[in-house]
Amino acid sequence: MTLRLLPWVISAAIVVGLAFFTTSPEKVMPVSASQLAERKGVSALEIRLVPVDLREFRDDGACNRLVASEAVYSYAERTIWGTEVTISIEAEGGFRKIGESDLRATRAFWDFDRKRIELPDGGQADSANGWKVDMSPAVFDLEGQILSAAGKTSLNGPGLVVVGDNLRWDWAAGKIFLVSPVSQILPSSLPVKMG
Repeated sequence: MTLRLLPWVISAAIVVGLAFFTTSPEKVMPVSASQLAERKGVSALEIRLVPVDLREFRDDGACNRLVASEAVYSYAERTIWGTEVTISIEAEGGFRKIGESDLRATRAFWDFDRKRIELPDGGQADSANGWKVDMSPAVFDLEGQILSAAGKTSLNGPGLVVVGDNLRWDWAAGKIFLVSPVSQILPSSLPVKMG
């Protein structure tokens, strides 16, 4: 054998050796879902927080705040699941009309990229100008400033109680829509004329 063919013979021997010692696809061990999640690395990263006080600073300079007894933050999806949650929304920018407001719920899901908060078990909302809402499962669109709940809703405002279905509260426009509303004006809110 000539010296010039030696590198080719060594390369061929390595290829044959690798083929001989490589495991066939039928003999590969299955990978569990948890092992796959570990291999994903940062994309599967979840941060568990007990308790949590989280603030999101908005473009208009204000911040939204989430306080929960416990929460799970998904790094890749930019979402947070929380239990026993209070979400405070500052009254800056487009939210000045409603004043500072709080949403309270037993569970909440906040999607930072889609700018929405879901309350799968319903919840309560209070605005600084005196409105209180008790609602069924709801979604709050932070960008559009619209709170919507498909089921039964009860609203209490200054001198007024309204119960109805399918709430759509457009906070930026200052309008509340309900299907089949039943309202009650509280006598204490009516002006009294003394004779």
